[in-house]
This record gives sequence, structure tokens and C-alpha cells, in this order.
Amino acid sequence: SGSLVKNKKNGFIIQSGDSDALINSIKFFNNNKSQIYIMGQESKKIIEKYSWERYAKKVNDIYK
Repeated sequence: SGSLVKNKKNGFIIQSGDSDALINSIKFFNNNKSQIYIMGQESKKIIEKYSWERYAKKVNDIYK
């Protein structure tokens, strides 16, 4: 899938209207506070692929 969120790796994918899943995700983070940091770091790794610096380098490399 094209989502930046990878379920249970860097967050949770919750279907719209699924309040039970939302509650369970909040409880998960409440009971596993270290996962907030761990999933945040995983998200950071993913979004670094899309940084302006990286994009600019790719564009620059094309025109070299």
C-alpha cells in the first residue's frame, strides 16, 4: 500500500468509525509508553526518504 503508516510498526491504521480500534490503540500506548518513541523513530526513518534535501539531490543528479 502507499500509506506512510505501517500498521503496528510506526503507528496504527484505524478504519473510520471504528471507535473500539481507536480506544485499543490509545490503551496500547498508555500501557506501552516506550512504543511511542520506538514508533516515532520508525516514522522518522520513513519520512527521511521524502526530505527536501534528498529530493533536491535527486533532481540535481538528473541534470548533471
